[in-house]
Amino acid sequence: MTEHIIDTHAHLYPAGYLDFLEEHGMSAELTKIARDMRASDEPEEMAARIQQMDEAGVQEQILSVTPQVPMLQDANAALEGARMVNDIYIEQMKKTPWPFSRLSCPARSSCERVAHYSR
Repeated sequence: MTEHIIDTHAHLYPAGYLDFLEEHGMSAELTKIARDMRASDEPEEMAARIQQMDEAGVQEQILSVTPQVPMLQDANAALEGARMVNDIYIEQMKKTPWPFSRLSCPARSSCERVAHYSR
């Protein structure tokens, strides 16, 4: 039986999303670590990610934006940020469907989550 190895702690930090967080009040100090991880959605970084997965024998990653979640003062901006990053993840999964089958970015409150995930 072949093992199916899943990386359950895979960060993906699109630059446009990090820019959005900063534009809505998140400190550039807080987003700097994400920018420096080489974990963006740029094609060369995605290709390197897939190569590393292949080398490590990982078949799947659960993409996560933590700890860069959209915990913003403005609830509407927080929901917009959650939608934005989830949409980016969905587009990335369409481009490269096989290793990225799950995604997660929480909205700020229960009501926002219901509104977001039922769309």
